[in-house]
Amino acid sequence: MMRAVWLAAICFGMLGSAPALALVVTMSITVEGVDRPIIIGETNLPDGTVVMVTLSRTADGYAEQDITSVQNGGFRAGPFEQHGRPLSQGLYDIQVMVPVSWMQPQHVQAVIGRDGERLEGPFVRQSDFLRARVIEYHQDLPIGDPFAAEWDRANRAAEQKKRDGWLRENYCRSACDRAQSESEAMYRWFDWQACYQQCLNGEP
Repeated sequence: MMRAVWLAAICFGMLGSAPALALVVTMSITVEGVDRPIIIGETNLPDGTVVMVTLSRTADGYAEQDITSVQNGGFRAGPFEQHGRPLSQGLYDIQVMVPVSWMQPQHVQAVIGRDGERLEGPFVRQSDFLRARVIEYHQDLPIGDPFAAEWDRANRAAEQKKRDGWLRENYCRSACDRAQSESEAMYRWFDWQACYQQCLNGEP
């Protein structure tokens, strides 16, 4: 009798310690309408999951957000407008963000984990500020004249290049300043300008 109880306790312990299954997140987006778009999403996230949908355009600083939730494997957001008028022509970014787990209902937390630790897949990333996982999905949305969308795309790429260049310059200045301080501490001559130029060129 004791042996049976002991075996049952072991089995129960093994079952109780079994890891929870991961949820590999799927996400897809379609759009209804043209200049007053409605964003329609499909996902395998549990019903009731809070979803934040943002539509933005870099060229004119437009950004609007709609907060919705998953129902029957999908969600809807919008229609998106610009001060009650149709959206301007150009290239827009659709961002779907599923915030940290503690902002979700209890039954959703039970599926995705207290800190989103059960979430997996290409749209899952670590939160920038919290020890938790979030979901972030992006998709381009061209509206109107395709030339306007291409102009926006080129402008976005140029802005990103400018931002990357600024970050690189600051990194190189800091790195060469540090190397110069170390050299001076050992009474060695140091060519700061050559160091900076090599760093900008990506040379070792």
